[in-house]
Amino acid sequence: MSDYHRILVMRHPQTTANIDHILSGRSDVDLTEEGERQLFRAAQAVVVWRPDRIWVSPLSRCKAIGEEAAVALGIPCEVHPNLAEIEFGPVQGLTSAKLREQGYDFPWRLDEQGRSVCPAGAESFEELIARAGRLLDELRPLEGRTACITHGGFTRGLLGAVMGTPLTTSATGRPSRWRAWPLRPRRSYSAWSTPSSSASTPPPPASWGPELG
Repeated sequence: MSDYHRILVMRHPQTTANIDHILSGRSDVDLTEEGERQLFRAAQAVVVWRPDRIWVSPLSRCKAIGEEAAVALGIPCEVHPNLAEIEFGPVQGLTSAKLREQGYDFPWRLDEQGRSVCPAGAESFEELIARAGRLLDELRPLEGRTACITHGGFTRGLLGAVMGTPLTTSATGRPSRWRAWPLRPRRSYSAWSTPSSSASTPPPPASWGPELG
């Protein structure tokens, strides 16, 4: 048997905000009809994977999967705030077009020093990846299998924290609905730094934004 702690990272089902290109962030939004079908398929996938524990975002679109699977497996479904979606602050609920009217882009554009530019009160990519690092520090001492039900934006931050990728590339991935990998022991995942100003990778594409939520 492998000594690795295995983590399943799963994104929530499709929501109405995904279809309407709205930055839903920390707000609870309804699932589409397709999202309802995805919910039950996702819960079944978690059951088949047979985790030792299920951790979920506080938002209902993630909790619904975790709670369904937890009942079938007879294990707790634990809410972990660090699994929540990116905080959009004052621009939460806006469409991508409305966001641009306010002078911002999502994904947040990067300044000359390679730091993300976002509205006051919104979570920067640096803060997002640091939060993902804190979650990994909680996961690191555990054994067995942990299923984490979360969001598209946070998943990208999590992959960035795990792999140590620079900010300009960690936000460009397009994660599938679920992914599992072995977590190699490491002293800490919270110590994350922004890329140098010499990073030459272009900013993530605009198509990333509507998939958030």
